[in-house]
Amino acid sequence: MQTEIGFTLIKAKLEQHDVVLLVDSGAQQTVLDRSVLSGNFGFKLDNHPKAKSVSENGAETPMKVLMNKTIKIGSAEVNDDFLVTELGALRQAVGSKYGTVIGIVGNKELASINSIIDVANSNLYMRSHSGGSKL
Repeated sequence: MQTEIGFTLIKAKLEQHDVVLLVDSGAQQTVLDRSVLSGNFGFKLDNHPKAKSVSENGAETPMKVLMNKTIKIGSAEVNDDFLVTELGALRQAVGSKYGTVIGIVGNKELASINSIIDVANSNLYMRSHSGGSKL
């Protein structure tokens, strides 16, 4: 889906929840929103053993991580531990008319499902076992 302000979104499923992710091929990996995961969905979040968030005053705090979850994009499944931070401003910018925006899908996960992003036509293609399929 293409938003009015230029974001490209895809529908996905996080466990049993229908969700929306912003596609960002420049992001190294998927980052999800803490408020939605813990507040709306009730997931337990752990401290990441290495990743840190740095506040504007320079204070470092451990980033949160959602351990051992599955995100289903089309027919592809990504099983991983997902970084979590506060993405309220992003969710507000995208709006809620597209569904529950839970974060950004990055190139690590896009590569793991053998995807190709066709920005000009707002399509995400994935290679399936039987050939290419368009989402």
